[in-house]
Amino acid sequence: MHRPLKLAAFLLGTSLALGAQSASILREGSFEVGMLAGDTIGGLVPADIPLADFTGFRVKSPGKGTLAISVAIAESPKLLFYGQFGAFKGEHRDRPLTSGFSAATNLLNLVYEGGFERIFATRWSRVAFYALGGGSTIQKRVDAIVNFVNPNPSPLPTDVLGGATRVRLKKAVFAPVVGSGVRYYFGRRFGFRIEGKAYFPTGDVPRPTGVANAGLFVDFP
Repeated sequence: MHRPLKLAAFLLGTSLALGAQSASILREGSFEVGMLAGDTIGGLVPADIPLADFTGFRVKSPGKGTLAISVAIAESPKLLFYGQFGAFKGEHRDRPLTSGFSAATNLLNLVYEGGFERIFATRWSRVAFYALGGGSTIQKRVDAIVNFVNPNPSPLPTDVLGGATRVRLKKAVFAPVVGSGVRYYFGRRFGFRIEGKAYFPTGDVPRPTGVANAGLFVDFP
């Protein structure tokens, strides 16, 4: 089982095991705004890009931090619907190629996500576990510079820099998402949350990736 799926399964099992029937601090109709930061588990979602004279050119990158902004509305004390925009930043990587050529690549994932959170209240009034599910569109943004000049590169480069061909590519894929986490309420309006998610992208590189995040949120009645 992939590491992101193991993380999501563990957090979901914990949520179900610790959940009880006590009242949730969440209020029906409340509106929530939050910010999360963390990192990917297993690196960013890779991208295959066409480069002249090189086949199967796949851009991969370990994570270098994530940032997300989320909004949610409470349908009931145990159910929220949320929307989220996030960015997974990758590392700049230098990569040797055949015949002495080399490539410098940057990879960025922009994530547009929506879904629901099911709240499992506990006997501790300020603590609530939750499981989530939804869908996302992951836009893979690639910036690659290869140190050769080809008169007919595909796709056409946006810049040619002194003997190097530069290709910028944007590609979006759909990715179901599952996860779970825990909320701690400082009071009726402010709180802290920790969560883990697993994304399962479709498309050219269907490799799961995970994200571990933590952040603050505020509820408006």
